[in-house]
Amino acid sequence: FAHMDPKRVAIIGGGEGATLREVLKHNTLEEVKMIEIDEVMVNVSREALPGWSDCSDLEGSASSCFDDPRTDLRCEDALAWFIDRFSDDEDSDDEDDEDEDSSDDDDEWDGIIDIDAQPFDVIIMDALDPQDNIEFADALYNNDVFLNAIYEALTDEGVLVLQLGESPHNSDPSEQTNNKNRHHIMNMIEEVGFQSMHIYEESHCGFGYPWSFLVACKSDKCRYHWYMNEAEIDVQIHYRMMRTKSGSSPLRYFDGATMKSYQDPPKAWETLYCRREPFPEHCNDYRGYSKSIKNYGIDNFEVRMSSIGDGAGRGVFSKVEIPQGSLIAAEESHKKVHFRHTTTHMIEALKYNYPEADYLSDLTQYAYGYGFQQKTVANYEYFVDSGILTFVNHGCNGTNNIGDGSSSHEKDSVYFNEATLDLSQIDEPPQGTSRASIFDPVSDRHLHSLATGYDSTSRDVKAGEELFQNYLYFISWAKGWKEEVLDLQAQCRGESLGQIKNDENRAMEEDEDSSDDDDDDSSDD
Repeated sequence: FAHMDPKRVAIIGGGEGATLREVLKHNTLEEVKMIEIDEVMVNVSREALPGWSDCSDLEGSASSCFDDPRTDLRCEDALAWFIDRFSDDEDSDDEDDEDEDSSDDDDEWDGIIDIDAQPFDVIIMDALDPQDNIEFADALYNNDVFLNAIYEALTDEGVLVLQLGESPHNSDPSEQTNNKNRHHIMNMIEEVGFQSMHIYEESHCGFGYPWSFLVACKSDKCRYHWYMNEAEIDVQIHYRMMRTKSGSSPLRYFDGATMKSYQDPPKAWETLYCRREPFPEHCNDYRGYSKSIKNYGIDNFEVRMSSIGDGAGRGVFSKVEIPQGSLIAAEESHKKVHFRHTTTHMIEALKYNYPEADYLSDLTQYAYGYGFQQKTVANYEYFVDSGILTFVNHGCNGTNNIGDGSSSHEKDSVYFNEATLDLSQIDEPPQGTSRASIFDPVSDRHLHSLATGYDSTSRDVKAGEELFQNYLYFISWAKGWKEEVLDLQAQCRGESLGQIKNDENRAMEEDEDSSDDDDDDSSDD
């Protein structure tokens, strides 16, 4: 379900047929290529474990999933299969000319397969676990050529799924020292070019201990699907699942709520991630509030007309002196109105497709004018402060005095000052990705905290002083980056007004026009 429309799927291993059985339940599927090196395993499983590959209840399938018309079973070496077809590494083929000459028939057959080997939407590695202490596991999970071939074998929005073996415990040492194969394959997945990685565990596999799995996405667009809510996933299940002869659901365990439980990485994975060397600095940023940092509650602030001038509208002022590094209304910071990515996308689609839905513009003006973009989950995500902090203005020319307090928002950042920001050099927003790295269980476990921030003072604030944010950090949509920066620069030069002030002026003009029309009607009477 991380992929919206999977048509071609490859399974590496999975000889008992259970993974194949689950894949075939999706009605979008046109072909699943199962590549299992052990033909004996397939045949024994077909005879001795028929329930594992039972597709008899699926309409249009077969008694055995191995015989489903969408199944293409290949009993051969999956490593060689992918490397031969999708690797551009000239050194990956160790066969000499004599071997090639002696296998002309195989070469002819391979040529036919090459034509058929189009990229896959999903590849599932159901082979050995990376923690298995055998030679083939080392070859499977330490083979850069193979992983690059897997990457190339995926479509642009393709998804890779692999099992990671027994889940770690909170008291385990870092994966760097405790599970080198697993650590290496996860690093390789990030380095080869995957844009989003999601780790989850499942305790119903029958292994006596929770088992971990990794979903790696070639495009971060899959985050849009991965973070759907349980109701949205249940709708997808309704449309995506094959109909059954019995009339019952083909899924006995998985549903929207189960998928929702996979969205937050397990605590142990976060703990082990933060035991890495070098230490990931953001492990200190979003894992709870420090009792040593004083919080200045919302009662210490007030709203009045901004000190910038009439064009800026309202602003927020401190009633008391606040030292640098203090928290700003921490009790309010996470009470934001949240426009989820799917909600915002739906509203914009309605406005675009149905002119009569233009009244929704008032809602989007509220979100875009008072709120800020984030990409912690996906594009189209907005947050609006529900209290007076929504009136905090932008600090032009580096005059901002509050920020989110994270290690990524330092004063020497190239984004610190809109007046000196060079758009020819900085062509994407600082929040283009809000995660410190592609594999980041810290951010993924604390998405709301990451998105809404821990507002704190970046310098001493005097009593009566206005609070200013850096709005550059409120831009996360890459396509709108240049336009937003140019507009912010124009506002700071006094050449234009902000969206809220423009909307208020427009509303006042409409009220005046309406009042004039009423007066005209009265004079006619």
